[in-house]
Amino acid sequence: MGTFITTLAEYLWVLCIGSLLLSLVWSASKSARITILILTLSGLAQDRIAPLLMGISETSPELARLLWYPSWVICQTLTLGIIWVIHRKFVWAVEQITQFICLSILMHSVLQVARFTDRVHIWH
Repeated sequence: MGTFITTLAEYLWVLCIGSLLLSLVWSASKSARITILILTLSGLAQDRIAPLLMGISETSPELARLLWYPSWVICQTLTLGIIWVIHRKFVWAVEQITQFICLSILMHSVLQVARFTDRVHIWH
């Protein structure tokens, strides 16, 4: 599973950076552009965290299981919070694309919580 994630992450980076560059060339709202930038930076942070968690799994699989899903939920919650704070600070309207991205992040977090709950319930 770990190699699949790292392989997929390489392609996602191309997509994220391509989207960011496209938003600079093609007319995009400030809301969309900053959301894509924050999403890209969040992805970078999560790519740095994943190897650390995989390293923990080699020495303490039980601890890694307890850290894996909450780590992503925390990262995604911070991403949503930063997007919200930036929009509030600059008094930007939240565009439809930003709403879609934030809803996607929120739903992914809900799935992470559900999977974590399932995993913890199965282990005990």
